[in-house]
Amino acid sequence: MNNNRHWQIRIFILCWTTYALIYFGRLNLSVALPELQKTFHWSKSNLGLIGTSFFWSYGIGQLINGYLGDRLSSRIFITIGILCSGLINICFSFSKSFYIMIILWALNGYFLSMIWGPMVKILSKWFSTEERNNLSIGISTSSVGGYLLGWGVIGFIVKKIGWTYGFLIPGIVLSIYSFIWYMSIRNNPKKNHRAVKEKNKDYTLTYVLKKKGLYFIIPCAFCQGIIKESIALWGPLLLMETKKLSLGSATKYILLLPFMNFVGITLGGFLNKKLNYKPKFTMFILLCIGLVSTTIFLIIPLNVVYTLFILGTISASVYGVNSILLSYIPLSVGKYNKSSSVAGLLDFCSYFAAGIAIYATGYIVDNFSWSGVIYVWIVVTLLALIFLFVNYLFRKVHD
Repeated sequence: MNNNRHWQIRIFILCWTTYALIYFGRLNLSVALPELQKTFHWSKSNLGLIGTSFFWSYGIGQLINGYLGDRLSSRIFITIGILCSGLINICFSFSKSFYIMIILWALNGYFLSMIWGPMVKILSKWFSTEERNNLSIGISTSSVGGYLLGWGVIGFIVKKIGWTYGFLIPGIVLSIYSFIWYMSIRNNPKKNHRAVKEKNKDYTLTYVLKKKGLYFIIPCAFCQGIIKESIALWGPLLLMETKKLSLGSATKYILLLPFMNFVGITLGGFLNKKLNYKPKFTMFILLCIGLVSTTIFLIIPLNVVYTLFILGTISASVYGVNSILLSYIPLSVGKYNKSSSVAGLLDFCSYFAAGIAIYATGYIVDNFSWSGVIYVWIVVTLLALIFLFVNYLFRKVHD
């Protein structure tokens, strides 16, 4: 194995591990929600505000840090993000105030937003254009590992020793790992054989968005973010309340979702390759699968196993879309030196919408039912499909 290949494997493993671990420090809120509700007697709307504070600050941070990530050292930038997230999780474990929790979780969102865009930048420099489809699939699977950590390990911790340790232990792990990242990572290859040659011209973000036809993709990022993060945060509670499960049982069942998400990510990469790398058409097919599954979820009464399978299919479809949006597309603009900016913009759209959805989900469930949430998922999926179809017509007219 030549030295460059050795470094590529090392860089990929470090990036994969990092992104999996940050789920350890953000999904813990999802698992802890039932215990927080039981301990403090807060409404779902109030609990949703904690999640909303994370997603809005994460989304705004993506916009800011995606831009900065193209100009500053990714190694240092990501180290700061991991370390600060770890320290905030530790502080959260000692908090008993609703408003302090909102502030801390918002700060957690901002510092975690320093990771994805700069990480895509690192990967775009270490891997060639020909490798980006497989790379986007591979790095997207880190979320599967993250969900297993977040829902599996944290679920066990919260059940056995309490919700506070569900934040304290991830905080310690992230703080320690930040130093491992700093000592082990490199921003780009040392030699002159850079994996991706960047164009010398300083292209603007608006130029790249127009050149790659991404303006109609932005609404799709909003739509998939609503469904993806609603399932991520409210999934365990949805199963508990609709199927009358305990926290322990719901956590065990919900662990199927990361494996379904892996199938969705893999299917997205497979379809994209078979369709000769047409990411928008790939997303259209995946969203159609999601629309059918969501409709079945709404109109057909199902037992726990079938409910979980259909919920997993919905989640898998949006994860396939997410891997195209936030991995493949940003990697494809590496030659314009705008990978971090594009990743940051699309992530901002995804998580800004998610922030609204998290609070709205709590409000809808408090005042109506879980069926109202499913109707919202159907509507936003239809909107995403419409935008993709309009994009197809627009490109056809102008090509």
